[in-house]
Amino acid sequence: MKPVWKWALASAWSAAILCGGVASAQPANGPTAIKIQRGDARDLAAVQAASVAANQSGPRAIAEHVTALQAVLDRAPKSFPEFERHGDLLIVRSSRSDDQPALVAQAGEPAPRILRAEYNTYGYASFLLGSFWNEIHEPAKAVAALDRGLVLQPRNGLLIGERGAALAALRRFDDAMASYDPWLAAGIGSPLQRALILRARGFALIELNRLDEAEHDYLESLKLEPCHAGARHELAYIAGRRTGTEHSSPSKLLTYDKAKGTCSPV
Repeated sequence: MKPVWKWALASAWSAAILCGGVASAQPANGPTAIKIQRGDARDLAAVQAASVAANQSGPRAIAEHVTALQAVLDRAPKSFPEFERHGDLLIVRSSRSDDQPALVAQAGEPAPRILRAEYNTYGYASFLLGSFWNEIHEPAKAVAALDRGLVLQPRNGLLIGERGAALAALRRFDDAMASYDPWLAAGIGSPLQRALILRARGFALIELNRLDEAEHDYLESLKLEPCHAGARHELAYIAGRRTGTEHSSPSKLLTYDKAKGTCSPV
């Protein structure tokens, strides 16, 4: 039987971004009393406000929300996994609707009878802070903020990718690779998450002068997210390095819509 989704969602960044509250429905044949860790309503509101500001004006707009986001992480529960089971109920927490199927798959068997989507309040608070610190060139602070989220969700691809960008800015490329490799090997994450991590890994590999591997990762990323302008730029950079015609540094990691272009997929 196809599982039934229980939704409690509202719009924030876009139709693909989830900024919902928490549903209270219990599975009809599940436990009569199940203990589920829910985020505080004020924390959800604070993260929503920061995400809307960033969506409207870019990551630097998070500056006005830094104190509130730090307070959110200070209040974070000891456990807030990306997915958890309670009898017939599977809860998945994400900030993007297209990440949900990957989380359901990651939860494995048995297939749940009821699925419920919740907003990933504390994981996304960590991501927003990390994005802000990276944007204003404070990568050490970004790593610290992202590490707080990874304590709660150690396999969160969004956090791993942003942390890797911070480590790259610190020129800690081997440390970044140590995060990317086990995550990719696990075969988890949505196609967009995997494309992002492959691009980030390719960037680190360029800096480590492992051009063949970097090229492979960028090509693989384009299979998952065709026409991404950042990936195509780095492939051109690699080609230039090989012919001796490219002497500049690889570009800043581009992972958002501004990095996408119109092209024919490779």
